[in-house]
Amino acid sequence: MDRLQYAIALERAGNHRRALDRLYDLADELSGDTKLYDSLLQGVDVNAMGSHLLVGLLTISRPDRDHLPSRNALVERVRERLQVLAPGRVEKLLTGID
Repeated sequence: MDRLQYAIALERAGNHRRALDRLYDLADELSGDTKLYDSLLQGVDVNAMGSHLLVGLLTISRPDRDHLPSRNALVERVRERLQVLAPGRVEKLLTGID
């Protein structure tokens, strides 16, 4: 199981902190390879993730946003998914990270 899938499994099991730790570990590994990082963002299945990982993914990718062309589309996909997961809280969750 790759790191992202492992993080998703942890989140589904209610281990949000550990899930975010795995996500941050993955981001650290990818930060030197923006092409691979961008590919991950482009292919991520937002429907498989809960609000913790979705917000975490946008948070950790924000510093590199100028080098990750797929991030803008990801922000919109996350926004749409959060409308389902956390209606009424979307703007608050995305403040400063979109």
